[in-house]
Amino acid sequence: MTDNLADIIHIIHIGCKSGTLTVERGEGRTLEEGFITFSGGRAVEAKVGQQSGLAAFNYLNMWQACRFSFINHEGQQTSSTFPFTSSQTSYPGNNGAASGQYSGGPASTHTTGGLHSYGAAEGRPLFPFRTQLGDAALQYPENIQLPRMQRRLLLLINGQRNIHELARLMVRNLNEVQILLNDLERSGLIQQ
Repeated sequence: MTDNLADIIHIIHIGCKSGTLTVERGEGRTLEEGFITFSGGRAVEAKVGQQSGLAAFNYLNMWQACRFSFINHEGQQTSSTFPFTSSQTSYPGNNGAASGQYSGGPASTHTTGGLHSYGAAEGRPLFPFRTQLGDAALQYPENIQLPRMQRRLLLLINGQRNIHELARLMVRNLNEVQILLNDLERSGLIQQ
């Protein structure tokens, strides 16, 4: 049992584990079951009910109390991409150009114009990170005036937290946090 499935997903990610996370919650008519397959800590497949890919991953990542099991597949090769078909997402191999790529941190990132998603090229979660201007804004707050919520979010962004973790820490919903992230990115303080 867990009280927050996002914590389990994060542990698997930072542990670079390969395997299948199987989850369920509810009973009888309310029973929901799903799974996420990981390769080297990266989510490569997700399914719950009729949803799959990004939609399934985002839905599962919001689950609170649920039952789970993780079957380790170390040494086995699995697909290296998430099978997304989202028309909003732009990444190599999908007739679009990746934006916001960053090779200096734990994951490459892609801006989707909507809610935060997984980068299909690497199958990794997107982790917003501060730019040099963002670091300077925190070191010299008198030079760049930010509203309190944006400054708080900027402090939490470390290149290792995805939007779900940021929303939980900010005690805000995903849409509110995405709006703040978009504002910070337009200001040049972060990249998504």
